[in-house]
Amino acid sequence: MKYRLREQARSHGGQALACGSELAHEESGANAEYLLISQSVFASKLALTQATHSRVDHAIKTLETRLTKQSFIF
Repeated sequence: MKYRLREQARSHGGQALACGSELAHEESGANAEYLLISQSVFASKLALTQATHSRVDHAIKTLETRLTKQSFIF
């Protein structure tokens, strides 16, 4: 009888360990997914920042060109 109880306890302990491993695996997957989402959001914000910088740079050059042309006219 004691042997049976001991085996059942080991079996349940093993199942609990397996459940713990599954939870840890799921948590690890969730953390990895969160990291990928964070990186994706950062990359999209960076792309917008770079695009905005490029447009502003172009606008400044255009204004400089126009001002230079106008100064020769006056």
